[in-house]
Amino acid sequence: MPLRPENSLHTFRLLAETAADLILVIEDGETIRYANPAARTVLGYDPADLVGQPLTVIIPERLREAHRAGLGRYLASGERRLDWARLDLSGRCADGTEVPLAISFAEYTLEGAHHFTAIIRDISEAKRAEAALLESQRALQALNATLEAQVAERTSRTRVLSARLAVAQQEERRRIAHLLHDDLQQHLFALSMLVDRCERAPEGEDRAHAFDRARTTLDAAVRLTRSLATDLSPAVLASGTLGDLLEWLAQKKREDLGLTVEVDAAADVAQPALRVFLYHLVREALFNVFKHAGTDRAKVTVHALDDGSVAVRVEDDGVGFDPTEAMGRQGFGLASIRERLELVGGRLDVASAPGAGTRLTLVLPRDGLVGVA
Repeated sequence: MPLRPENSLHTFRLLAETAADLILVIEDGETIRYANPAARTVLGYDPADLVGQPLTVIIPERLREAHRAGLGRYLASGERRLDWARLDLSGRCADGTEVPLAISFAEYTLEGAHHFTAIIRDISEAKRAEAALLESQRALQALNATLEAQVAERTSRTRVLSARLAVAQQEERRRIAHLLHDDLQQHLFALSMLVDRCERAPEGEDRAHAFDRARTTLDAAVRLTRSLATDLSPAVLASGTLGDLLEWLAQKKREDLGLTVEVDAAADVAQPALRVFLYHLVREALFNVFKHAGTDRAKVTVHALDDGSVAVRVEDDGVGFDPTEAMGRQGFGLASIRERLELVGGRLDVASAPGAGTRLTLVLPRDGLVGVA
């Protein structure tokens, strides 16, 4: 059974009085005839103060002309919809502040006059959420751009370092080839000649002398191959502590270069990969001391930092240098050490000045090199 008008009005008022949205009844699109209690929370007006007022009281002045024009076109055309049936606008509250509003209209005719029911919602929270979302999106875009730039920079640095490593590997191959050709091959050729002489020499002093020379040449060849094998892959790298590796390296530098290295390893690292990584970096640093420092002494110390990192310090009392200038030089020196450290999350601190010696501090995360060899 259809509702009678009085029942419909009762239902409307019941819903309007409890609604959180502002509900207005507007006569002829101009005059407010009813405002529900939500007028206080949405616009800050007492509902009674709105009754009898023009609709434009809640429409900002900048939008009033558009409101009049749109309503006029609607009333003249007889269309069943309002052009601006949903409109985001800033409604001016009684205290002078502006609140973002969404407004919807429903049109009907009562007693020969056009009436509208306007449902107005405070969308401040939605606007704030939208603004926050836009800000988050902008921040995310900026972060993505930053990450992309960092990835591009890291990729470029990795390529440069890979090229430098390739050059270094080629130099190492050339050095090995030189040892094999000019040293080991000469020993083996001499040994072959001595063996042939032993075969042809008669029994006696000549044969004994030839055997002695062959034995001496063979021993030299064995020492050379052992030294080459040790240089390429020292056995201590497979099982020693970091202190063991550095002590062995110090002995090697003393024998090969005449560089006296004092080692003080008060800390160790559990990961073999980390120990090997540090060994190679310290070896590079000590070679720089030999080449550039103008001294025959150096010191290597190892200690743990409070954050779990490991710090290895290589220092000398040599001629020193300008760190800024040295980092800009081409070659496989300090710049390469810094790049390799940064690629695995570490850093290189350089303290030096002309005439004041040099202190290099290599800092690496204790657990940051899984898989690095």
